[in-house]
Amino acid sequence: MKTNYRFNKQELVRRAHKHYSDDTIVQGEYYDSSTSKGCCVGCLAETSDEPHKQLSEFTNAPEWLFLLADDIHEGLSLVDSKEWVINFSEALAITPDNNKFWFDSENLFRIACADDCLRNKAFWLEADIKKEYAQEVITVLDLVKDYARKELSGEVVDWEIVTSSARSAYSSVWSAYWSVWSTSESARFAARSAYWSSRSAVWSSRISARFAARSSARFAARSDSFKRLSEELINILRREEEQLLELVKDDWSVEE
Repeated sequence: MKTNYRFNKQELVRRAHKHYSDDTIVQGEYYDSSTSKGCCVGCLAETSDEPHKQLSEFTNAPEWLFLLADDIHEGLSLVDSKEWVINFSEALAITPDNNKFWFDSENLFRIACADDCLRNKAFWLEADIKKEYAQEVITVLDLVKDYARKELSGEVVDWEIVTSSARSAYSSVWSAYWSVWSTSESARFAARSAYWSSRSAVWSSRISARFAARSSARFAARSDSFKRLSEELINILRREEEQLLELVKDDWSVEE
């Protein structure tokens, strides 16, 4: 019997609205069945037993998506983290069930992470008086974007080239670390974001996003970075919305 993934995805929307209404969405805890309180993936899966894997199997969406949603939830402000569960579930509900959509989504998110890191490039260039690392980090982030765009167009690329370049950039930043700590710390995290963007694994997208946020020059700006990345992910998930709404309009409903 074929699984109705569209129905399952809409069940997650119902759960998200219920937990939001009951004010049981919290940070720092997967899921407590005795209180029904939990984080993004905990409230959607309503279990603390491998929630990312269970959600992946329930919706036929890749596990990396739920790992990423989890990290975004924890990185947002408390108010935004509660709204994130609804926004994420509603965007997920209208995604198609095919591998190409998710393959392209991962590349689009690679570009989003690189762009978010590059918001700091003027800061790096100004502080890198000895020209030890800034341009190298910028170059590797541009390389991530270039390779992601090539894969989106159907071209086969060798991500090991990006991996090697990111390692080199990280090494350059580390060499300058003690002389320009605050700036190189930001650039070091950007290089690590580029490195993880080049890896192919279920957790690579979440780690890339985590380091992209940590590359913000000011700690207070990190929640803003997660906010931007959350909005980028929603746009990525909704990019085929008009066509997909036609498919789901007959059963698109949320129980109040």
